[in-house]
Amino acid sequence: MDIHWKKYRVIFICILLLTLIGCEKKQLGQQAAPASTPVASNKPRVEPIEVPPVKTGTDNVTTNSVDSEKQTTDTSTEETEHNDKQADTPTPSAKPEVKDHDTYNTNKPTLMGLQLNASQSVVSNTFGNPKSEHKLEDDGGVIHVLNYDDFSIGLNTKSQVEFIEIHSDEIDPGLGGIKVGSSSADVINSLGKPSTNTNYVISYKSQGTILKFDVDIDEDKILSIKLFPNN
Repeated sequence: MDIHWKKYRVIFICILLLTLIGCEKKQLGQQAAPASTPVASNKPRVEPIEVPPVKTGTDNVTTNSVDSEKQTTDTSTEETEHNDKQADTPTPSAKPEVKDHDTYNTNKPTLMGLQLNASQSVVSNTFGNPKSEHKLEDDGGVIHVLNYDDFSIGLNTKSQVEFIEIHSDEIDPGLGGIKVGSSSADVINSLGKPSTNTNYVISYKSQGTILKFDVDIDEDKILSIKLFPNN
């Protein structure tokens, strides 16, 4: 009887052990299973944001620099051209300097570099505004006389130069050094044989004009110099 009981007791213990071992394996399987399943998170998923390339402004700076340099170059060019034009344009002066190509010669009679029939605008651009003005009756009509400090210019009805008269030694007539105050001999030595030569007047005719020198017979000096038409 004791032997059978011990036998059943051993069997019971074996069954109990097997049962316990099976329960442990089941629990271990249940505990391992969640490890393979990702745990849900309450945090929102952060999607990667594509950031557009940031414009550094280098291109704009380069473009602006080029535009600025071009504008500066254009401005400099305009200023240079403007200055060149100003340099080429003589400043009006009541005592102008006569250039060599504007001096008197028989093919181009001039006085102070000015020719007869020149326009009033040429007179204004060359000599500026007159000190005073007056009208003079002439056989050809009314002459508009422009009076400067050292000379006078007469304009005809067409507003063209009718005569030029110098009465001061402060002006260079453009006659090779001859001016008011020069002697008769100086005039002839410089300009050659005159068309008329008296004690009072020395004159030269050329290209439809008369260049006249009024002479002070007492001092033998030129009192005035005048260029006018030969008609």
